[in-house]
Amino acid sequence: MIERRFISVTELRAAKDGNTITGVAAAYNKLSLPINEKGQFFRERILLGAFQQALRKKPDVTLLVNHDPKLLLGRTASGTLQLEDTKRGLEFRCSMPNTQLGHDTREMIQRGDLNGCSFSFAMSSRAEDQAWEDEEVEDEEDLFADDKKQGRACSKKTRALVRTIKNIALLHDVSVVTNPAYPKGTSVDCRSRVEIYGAIPADILKRHVDPKQFAKLLANSTAEEAVELWQQFKIQ
Repeated sequence: MIERRFISVTELRAAKDGNTITGVAAAYNKLSLPINEKGQFFRERILLGAFQQALRKKPDVTLLVNHDPKLLLGRTASGTLQLEDTKRGLEFRCSMPNTQLGHDTREMIQRGDLNGCSFSFAMSSRAEDQAWEDEEVEDEEDLFADDKKQGRACSKKTRALVRTIKNIALLHDVSVVTNPAYPKGTSVDCRSRVEIYGAIPADILKRHVDPKQFAKLLANSTAEEAVELWQQFKIQ
């Protein structure tokens, strides 16, 4: 199944001269805000080097606007899009097309109207490619959120279910987007209930899942999904 992540970055730039844009499509070791997937909240980070396997396959990755295949800016197969796995994350450089879309996109990036990146990917079925753990995480919160003059941050520690992505099997596309959300938040698309819940160890899931929400999940599942979920988690 395809998953999609959005990242809010200042690294998305259009060259002042020439016709090139650069950006970071995925940042390493950044903890997302809570992701709500079918009523289950978790957070996520991508480990350094998680894209190496996918890039070794030399995939034909496209650069799009808002993940619309009709709004094509470049692709690796033609050499107009270059991807690089760095210490920061998955970085890209694209030579923009001499089209109205290319000119408009470059202008909107320079203006800040398009200010984020996104990527679509798929995980393998191997358990070692990801890990689910119960962690203590630390966030900053504004002590005086409603007072602009006195606003300052403090650290707040909470426990959370955290998914760590160690290896990404397939990379489908990279996109410049209008509504970025990661690392300040993450959006997840196109996963079945069994796929997302089935990867979480039952003992960890029991500490985080709301029994009422889980019962509702079963009620809204197909018979096959419900049986698989119930057997996997054994929540009484």
